[in-house]
Amino acid sequence: MVPPILTLSNILLTFGGSPLLDGAEMSVTPGARICLVGRNGSGKSTFLKIAAGEVEPDGGEVFRQPDVTVRYLPQEPDLSGFANIAEFVEAGLAPGDEPHVAQLLLGDLGLSGDEDPAKLSGGERRRAALARALAPRPDVLLLDEPTNHLDLPAIEWLENELKSRRAALILISHDRRFLENLSDTVVWLDRGRTMRLDKGFAHFDDWRDEILEREETERHKLDRKIVAETAWLHKGVTARRKRNMGRLRALQDLRKTRQEQRKTAGDVKITASEAAVSGKRVIEAENISKSFAARKIVDGFSTRILRGDRVGVIDGGRLSAEGTRAELVAQLGEEVRIELAFGATRAPERSEAVAKAVSGVHRAHWSDEHLAVFADHGTQCMPALLSALIDADLAPSRVEVVEPDLEDVFLSLTGRALRD
Repeated sequence: MVPPILTLSNILLTFGGSPLLDGAEMSVTPGARICLVGRNGSGKSTFLKIAAGEVEPDGGEVFRQPDVTVRYLPQEPDLSGFANIAEFVEAGLAPGDEPHVAQLLLGDLGLSGDEDPAKLSGGERRRAALARALAPRPDVLLLDEPTNHLDLPAIEWLENELKSRRAALILISHDRRFLENLSDTVVWLDRGRTMRLDKGFAHFDDWRDEILEREETERHKLDRKIVAETAWLHKGVTARRKRNMGRLRALQDLRKTRQEQRKTAGDVKITASEAAVSGKRVIEAENISKSFAARKIVDGFSTRILRGDRVGVIDGGRLSAEGTRAELVAQLGEEVRIELAFGATRAPERSEAVAKAVSGVHRAHWSDEHLAVFADHGTQCMPALLSALIDADLAPSRVEVVEPDLEDVFLSLTGRALRD
């Protein structure tokens, strides 16, 4: 059996009231893939900080093998005090580590290293913190919500990067698929204690439900026994005269055990008060712009959202990149066809509105209730075209893929969110 390189034994920690951690344990072997799960507020992040040496427990033992390197990714990384993010990442390197590795990771994560930490978005801060944790190639990686603020391509890159590494991983994440793809062990932190399942996260729900059901059965048996023993204590003069002190002490122990039991946290129910139904138009935005310093994030964005709409927002940075656009044009078939929902718009007005909407599209034609946009120009003009149609109250009801391979190309370029 391979000896562990990191061990947490009988960890105790209290912040007033009930203990947050009450005998929690975890053993990490080389190359382990552990996901640490539990309800919000159960102490997962604190337990990870104890493993990283960031927090001292009230009791218990933390043991690391000599020469084992551990790197910790906090939920909220602190980048203050650094002139740029390259300096921040290189500060996490150990003596003898190659600085160029930090620069390579920053490049893989879409950063140059010259960015000012004070002007970073949430996603850029997360990428910089990931580069700092990954650059030293540690033996143990402790990652607290590593996918927060990341777009889909960045999450996929991180998955592949972690799979390629030999380091042991301890992950906290709300991304179920991320945990399923990376974990081979589950440590469940519940009511201050830990339980271990030597299977991946995909098996966690069934295992947890079995444990909770068994606990509920045992609790019910204990309650029935307490009721029976209490009835014996009060049943009459004979029982009181005999004074079976051993049985009385046993009853007191049962009551103490029942009192000290911590039930699982319940579900929170939020009920919204009823109000009159709003109008058809929920949000209308016109010419919105947003910048971080000299970098424009949104420029001249307008949209209209109606009641009942289901709107998905996808990062278009990679799809609009020159190389990816060339790949799309090379793989797409002849055309993309959009089926229009005209509502009550009369035919003459409809013709005029559609003609105006497609006026900027070099290769587009429409007939009856169908608009066909050829792929080489459609990929570039589609957002503006759809916006123009919606503004004309001609919202597309669906996009019909004419070429058989077209849908796969769209899905591969926009990420797994569309597959879901």
